[in-house]
Amino acid sequence: MLTTKRGIQLSAVASAITFLSISATALATSPSNCVEVTATNQQHMETGLAEQCSYFYVCSTGDQEVLGYYYGSSSVETTLYTGESNLGYKAQPQECIVQEPGSCDSTEQTLASLIDNGLAETCNTFYVCTTGDNANLGYSWLSSTTKAEVFTGSDGLGYAEDPKNCALIEEVDLAINISGSATSITENELAYFNISVQNIGTINSTETATINSAVELIDGCSETDCVDSGSLTIVNTSSDSATCDSDAQNISCSADAIAAGETINIQVVANADRAGHVRLSAQVDTADDANPTNNSANLDIDIDELDTRVKYEDTAISILSAAELPHSENGTFTDSGRLFVASTDYGESIYEITKNSDGSYNSIPAVQGPENCRYTGLTSSGNTLYAACQTSSSDTYLTQIKVSEDGLSTISKKLPNNPALANGMAVGPDGSIYISDSQNAYSMTKSAPIFKVTITNDETFEFTVEDWLGTEHIIKFPNGVQIEGNTIYFADHYKVRTIEIDENGNPGAIDDFYTTTSANLIDDLTITPDYIAISEIKYPTSANGSNTTGHTILIDKESGETVKQIAADKIYEPSSIIYDRDGVFGEESLFVTDYFKSGLYEIKAETELPL
Repeated sequence: MLTTKRGIQLSAVASAITFLSISATALATSPSNCVEVTATNQQHMETGLAEQCSYFYVCSTGDQEVLGYYYGSSSVETTLYTGESNLGYKAQPQECIVQEPGSCDSTEQTLASLIDNGLAETCNTFYVCTTGDNANLGYSWLSSTTKAEVFTGSDGLGYAEDPKNCALIEEVDLAINISGSATSITENELAYFNISVQNIGTINSTETATINSAVELIDGCSETDCVDSGSLTIVNTSSDSATCDSDAQNISCSADAIAAGETINIQVVANADRAGHVRLSAQVDTADDANPTNNSANLDIDIDELDTRVKYEDTAISILSAAELPHSENGTFTDSGRLFVASTDYGESIYEITKNSDGSYNSIPAVQGPENCRYTGLTSSGNTLYAACQTSSSDTYLTQIKVSEDGLSTISKKLPNNPALANGMAVGPDGSIYISDSQNAYSMTKSAPIFKVTITNDETFEFTVEDWLGTEHIIKFPNGVQIEGNTIYFADHYKVRTIEIDENGNPGAIDDFYTTTSANLIDDLTITPDYIAISEIKYPTSANGSNTTGHTILIDKESGETVKQIAADKIYEPSSIIYDRDGVFGEESLFVTDYFKSGLYEIKAETELPL
């Protein structure tokens, strides 16, 4: 990474790396033409600030100081100075030094030479002192060897400290400065700026000063970057020393004559309306100003896009124990706001989860499958549940469960394709049910990794089954399935992958959305407006899972960025994730099952949700 730093300048340097200061100041000084550049030695060589020297080393091109070994140049970072010469210096060269107005020159000599030049004299018998401020420089008997740095004042005498009385010119000199509470702000945030004007000259001004400021848009491309313009609106302007008028984009102020050394301040409050880059510029003008070079200043401001994503708490909290919800697997909410979770033990039930007024939860057995089967998959459409239930003889039933205030009505029928483990289930935009065959697809011996069930008669629950994603696709371990629009997201061992359903209902190309280490397993996922939330565990080595805690991981749906990893209040291996989209139990809450350790967890959204 290559960075630059310049004391009071805002401009970019050398093929430039952009630099943004918290304040922009124009002063009546000798401006430094130098920049600090921090980069790898390899980058320094590419920009001409360093070169290979003595075969084995890298040296700065200006003062020829060794920066490190050549063979490590791509990883070793150093800071160099560079100025008008475009050479690199390890130590700050003279051309970089900024002299303030009235600063006097200094010289370093032996005490004897300083005495000869009238800058020092013998004092108190045993010592040598400066002739100007009578500062002790050392013993007189060591005057031929002891050196000291002394400033020569305008009176020709020597001073241990700069008297700053050299070459002072009697003039009015107004310098303007813009500073801000921050130069990186967020949309809809208020920002606070200060415009100051100081008379750094030696005499009082006798004329009225006019100060103008404006918000300028920055929009376009440089050699290295393209930027979009943001929007900043001025909402308030105040000053104790100036009279100001302003509108949304412009400020106009006038101030009485400014005395030497006096500063006037103008406070500006602005609202960040739109993400992007903006510039606040300011100018000062008065008739008797002798130095117009410091009459303007700019402050560049980055406005970051407001993060409207839901924020989740750091810990998944256990709300139902293993005894209350054994070997919990898939779960789903109906449109009427009822939550159902399947237990995968043979002869176990689909449970309905309810919440008490005190915030505790209940698990109530709701549906048992045929032939003492175990529920391996569960999804819903509207107020109808669809569940896959596997018998001990490896037959699999597909069960339709219609949920109403009057109760639950069920119809179960065998799947003719006899999947090995019908697990991930989701209803597509055409009403078809897409089901992953986890174990079978891994061995590629019986049916497709994902098959599709099309319901032909809802009343009698007649359906057809077809291979949808064929065995020719290299799918290792398809598991959780979710659908948004025409996009299917599905877990495949250590990946989350996507497939587009084309206009004919056929699968398009397979893309990887998220990949973790192959030592882990992604069991399931859910889709929220902001995230793909996935359950990631250590790849199980036995039927009891592992003793390594898993995580619910939030992936930004647009960028694919990992936003957060959420562990539980104890070791858990998250299986299915259920999104409470309607806020039935908790606004934006995620409910997480645990197949290996059993039970149910809740991940709550932070209480202060974004607007």
